[in-house]
Amino acid sequence: MLFEGKRAAGVEYRLHDQTVKSRAVREVILCAGAVNTPQLLQLSGIGPGNLLKSKGIDILHDTKTGRHLQDHVCVDFLYKSRVPTLNDQLHSWRGKLLHGARYLLTRRGPLSLGVNQARGERFWSLDAIISRRIDLDEIG
Repeated sequence: MLFEGKRAAGVEYRLHDQTVKSRAVREVILCAGAVNTPQLLQLSGIGPGNLLKSKGIDILHDTKTGRHLQDHVCVDFLYKSRVPTLNDQLHSWRGKLLHGARYLLTRRGPLSLGVNQARGERFWSLDAIISRRIDLDEIG
């Protein structure tokens, strides 16, 4: 990110083998996801001062940016089903239309559920798994 004082004024990026600078007319919106947004802010000098200093990055604004990032440990369970699954039902256009219409008309059916609603998800940092010796049964 390019700054004029503490105000974001544009971005600098690589395109092929050249560095390109783009200036904003009104504002800069940084949308790079949950991990890359704090990373780009930190690389631009916005973040924990001690961390930035240890990496040789000039501190523009000392904040807690990126402080609570953590790994999301996940285990996939794959198995063969003897009954049709939702993936089987949604594979055809007919299935997509039927389930879509059911949801639109009744707000019920499999499309009304969140992805992880059936069993919920728990997130553990990798450090917590190592230090507390959390086993896979506790995660799963």
